[in-house]
Amino acid sequence: SNVFVFNSVRMTYKLGSVGKSVVSISDMFPVSSVLLLAVWIIATALIFNTKNFRIWAPAAALVTLLIFELGGF
Repeated sequence: SNVFVFNSVRMTYKLGSVGKSVVSISDMFPVSSVLLLAVWIIATALIFNTKNFRIWAPAAALVTLLIFELGGF
């Protein structure tokens, strides 16, 4: 969840738009950040709403690691 808080500030400074312009949402949040959020929301829903909750936490952790490796964080 900190990715969305700190990444938005970092990208605003990186793009040089502090106090000058509004950064578009596609520039502010890369696809990998949105994928991370989606994986975490889906994993949370599956963990709390299925009988096989022990399967979903390691699966979500593996997908998160893959996104971090391929996403360029």
